[in-house]
Formats: sequence, C-alpha cells, structure tokens
Amino acid sequence: MRLVPLALLMLAGALAGAAHAQVDGALPVGDSRVVSKPAFDPDNSPLPDYPREAKRANQEGTVVLLLCVSETGKVTQQNILRSSSHEQLDQASIDWIPNAVFTPARTAEGPVAVCGYPLTWTWELQGDTFPPFQPLGNAFALGLSTSAKALGKPPFDRLDELEGATPPVITLAPPLPIYPGGAKGARGRAALDLELCVAPQGRAVTVSGLGEVDPHPGILAMTWLNGLRFSPATLDGEPVGVCGVKVQLRWR
Repeated sequence: MRLVPLALLMLAGALAGAAHAQVDGALPVGDSRVVSKPAFDPDNSPLPDYPREAKRANQEGTVVLLLCVSETGKVTQQNILRSSSHEQLDQASIDWIPNAVFTPARTAEGPVAVCGYPLTWTWELQGDTFPPFQPLGNAFALGLSTSAKALGKPPFDRLDELEGATPPVITLAPPLPIYPGGAKGARGRAALDLELCVAPQGRAVTVSGLGEVDPHPGILAMTWLNGLRFSPATLDGEPVGVCGVKVQLRWR
C-alpha cells in the first residue's frame, strides 16, 4: 500500500467562496493578507491507515478535504469538499487529518489561522503487494475460469453460512516454505492467517489474506497453497465448494 499526497491545490474563484464554517479569528485562505498558504508536513505527520474493508474490496479514490488550519499548524476543522466515492475512504480521511502537521499560513505579521484550505489525498493500493483476493492456479486446472479477470469470486457458499455442512480437512500438505533470506522477523509476520475457497474436488481455488505480503514470499505462499489437498466439504453427503476455510501458514 502506498498513499500518495498530491500537490496541495488552491482551487480557483468559486472554491475560495465555497461554504465553510469559519473558525473565529481565522482568515479566508484567499485573503490578500495571506502571503503563504499552509503546507502539509509529510515527515512529521502519521499516514492514515487504509480501512481494512476498503482494502479487501480493492477500493481506491481521491478525496479533497477543506480545512481550517491554526496558526500553530493544527487542523481545527475539516469537511469533505469532493468525495472519493467510497464512504470508508472519506471517513478515514476525516478521522486522520486532525493528526496531520502543517506549516501554518503567514501574513506579513507572522503565522495566522486560515479556513477554506483544500488538501487533496489519494488512496491507492499498490501493485507491489498481492491483491486481497487472489486466484490460485488450481482454478484454471479445475475449469472454473479461463482468466484471472474472469474468475471473480467462485459461486461457492461461505462455510459458516451453510447449515449442516461438514468442513474441508487437509489430507496432504507440502513442506512449509522458508521465508526468503530467512529474515521473517525483519520483513514479515511469522504466520499468515488465510481464508480459502475450496472446490468440491478438494483443491483450493482462491485465497484472501495476502494483501500485505511482498511478491517473493507471496509467490512461495501461493505455491504452498496450490499443493494442499483436502477432503472436500460435504452437504447431505455430497461434495460442495465452500469459501471461508481458514488456514494458517507458518514460515520455516
């Protein structure tokens, strides 16, 4: 995951007059007395946490916040000027921004509080980690999909919602993989808690839980998962495909 602060923009004309509750004593950011605008300080500001459900849903977007920034560089008021189109990302932005640090605006006399200052923030899931929902090679072998894009979520019920079903049981597992370079403590967790969809043939076809794993260990994890064999879930004595099968991978 990488969150990208875009250039802090002064929105023209209409934005300067946008409705925004004014903090007592604060100048409009477009006031002629303001000689320098607030500046976001990324080195001293905590980055927002990507909402877990938004990450699982592969949600990305850009939000524009309209801020009041005090003479000490603290955000004293925030509103959504332009939505990211995802409620969770908008709310995460609102929750985060009061903890951000700014260089305050200035007039000729010194630091000053201002309102109506726009900050643009982009929420972006990066391609250097695995997506939260990942098809496994078995999906193709089992004829469930002809391409990763076509796969989507297989049409299986969740195990915890399928009344009377017996869960899959691992019958064969390859040796656990060794974390690349042996530095599992330095670069990753010692164990991964994963959820699988297991087909009626007893093979895992999709996995979730690899969304924060680097590519090399991610490939090793998927190779291990492709080698698992299950006695499949059954319902009324018949094999069925199910999702939500929990598996823990512990690195050697």
